[in-house]
This record gives sequence, C-alpha cells and structure tokens, in this order.
Amino acid sequence: MTLPAFIFGSFLALLIGSLSHLILGGGLNRLIIYLILGWIGFWVGDFSSKQLGVQLFQLGPLNIGFAIIGSIVFILVGFWLTMENKAQSQVKKGDH
Repeated sequence: MTLPAFIFGSFLALLIGSLSHLILGGGLNRLIIYLILGWIGFWVGDFSSKQLGVQLFQLGPLNIGFAIIGSIVFILVGFWLTMENKAQSQVKKGDH
C-alpha cells in the first residue's frame, strides 16, 4: 500500500461517512461515529477483498468496490445500533 493510495482511500472513506451523516442525519456525535465507522469499514472491505482474491473496481492498489461496500455496511450497522439505543432511552423516559 502506497502513501497516496492510503490518503486517497482515507478521504474516500471520510466522504462516505459524511454523506451518510447528510442522508441519515444526527448530531455531532453521530457524525464522528459515521466517520470512524466509514473509515474502518473501508479498510476492512479493502483488506477482505485482497484476502479473498476478489476484485471490484480496482484502482491501483485499492479495491474501491468492496471497500465502499464495507464502509456502507459498517455505517448501516452503526446506524442500526445507535437507533436501538435511542429507542430504548425514549422508552425509559416515557416510563418516568
């Protein structure tokens, strides 16, 4: 992995996290969660595709296709988990 590929991949992952925040909404804490999950998911997707030997939209050393899929999956799981916590906290507030 070259440094320019790592920087480009990181920017792309942060862009996906930012767009997810724009679409899904939320406050500053959600933005930070989406950025972190997007970045982790991007690199997990890229690494997994290299280990499995599968390519989808290869750009230099990056496998952009599976990296984007990994990023989106991580963000959606994070969104689902944070919505669970939000729903539980609203139920607890209603009980009091």
